[in-house]
Amino acid sequence: MFLFLLACSDYSLHQKSEKESAPVMEPEDVVEEEPYIVVDPMAVSFTGICGDSESAELMILNAGEGELVIHDIEVQASGWSIQEPVYPLILATGETYFLEVIGESGSGILSIYSNDPQTPGLWVELQATKDMPPALHIQNPQDGMIIPVEGASFVAQVSDLEDELSQMVVSWFSNIDGLLDTTVIDEHGNSVLEGILPSHGAQEITAMVFDSCGNEGLDVVGVCQQFGYETENLDISTWNFEGSAQWDNSLGVVELTNTSTNVAGTAFSTASIVNAEQVEIDFMFYVSGGSGADGFSLTALDVDRMTGFVGSTGGGIGYAGMPGWSIEVDTYYNSNDPTSTDHVAFTFDGAVGNPVIWAPLPEMEDGQWHTMRVEVNAPHVLVEIDGVVYLDQNITGNLNFPAYIGFTAATGSLTNYHRIDALTVTEQVCSEE
Repeated sequence: MFLFLLACSDYSLHQKSEKESAPVMEPEDVVEEEPYIVVDPMAVSFTGICGDSESAELMILNAGEGELVIHDIEVQASGWSIQEPVYPLILATGETYFLEVIGESGSGILSIYSNDPQTPGLWVELQATKDMPPALHIQNPQDGMIIPVEGASFVAQVSDLEDELSQMVVSWFSNIDGLLDTTVIDEHGNSVLEGILPSHGAQEITAMVFDSCGNEGLDVVGVCQQFGYETENLDISTWNFEGSAQWDNSLGVVELTNTSTNVAGTAFSTASIVNAEQVEIDFMFYVSGGSGADGFSLTALDVDRMTGFVGSTGGGIGYAGMPGWSIEVDTYYNSNDPTSTDHVAFTFDGAVGNPVIWAPLPEMEDGQWHTMRVEVNAPHVLVEIDGVVYLDQNITGNLNFPAYIGFTAATGSLTNYHRIDALTVTEQVCSEE
């Protein structure tokens, strides 16, 4: 009995001994769960900000196993701010927080401080630039330029750092006539307006362009548009044709006479009245194709004293007796002429036999077109034919009157075609200083 109990006692002791000797984990051996901060993006950049500012969301994620505690977020950049959270900002595993970042301009960093043992401090780069207005410069015409009667090319050069130039247009304005037109911008940044300004005289021309933010670029030049006209820009219905004169549709020229004998023809533009003492006239003439007579005149017809549009035939060259001033190119000798050769002469009031000034010319009836330029800037008169100056002096007489500008020609027993082309009339409303 005693041995049996002892055996039972030994078994019981043995079991207790095994339980007490089981391994025990020490506190320093336990693996702690750590947070892991992830920020996206790591750089925020705004380029070409429209308005006051732009904003973006910065994602902050706890990708670790432990609780992420954000102690502070600091903005170290002028022109930047954030929607400040309440601290401490605590994110559980897998939790995300979106931080609004607001940029106006400037650069710097955003610092995020947390309990992430690997990255207790994290920095995000910040960069912001305002939208810059487009740059515009009027290259032509230059400030102070005189625009000729035939007009000019108005050229603006445009550049922009943010916007596509093909999506922008240039608006052209005159301080007299308002909006002139809008023009596109080519791949080289040029925007071109072709034409004549509606109003003559001194004025300011403004070119203006807007970008997608509504910012504007502009430039202003002062110009002066000369007054006058060109034949190709005139309505032929505003011309007064008399006698044999007509518009030749096939040639696109004014024909004063054909080769019929004893005819006179005149053609005057009545669309515009010019000041006869301040005018420039350029044109081409043809005096050939017949038996050799008589010539033609450029005439400034006095509107206040005129009684008609045609003078006498033959040696009167179609302008004899007409009030105003005339410059004749005479190709046939008559007894009242100052020379037996072709000549150019300036007369008042159709006084064919009493020229104020004159000069001999080389042969004009050569089957060729000739250029002629006349400048009347009272009291000075200049006449140039084929680039050669024949008359260039001051004269005495009445040059100050309103005038229709036109041409006269006549034949007698001998004939020629008398034709006019490429007429440009300029009244000197703009003076070169």
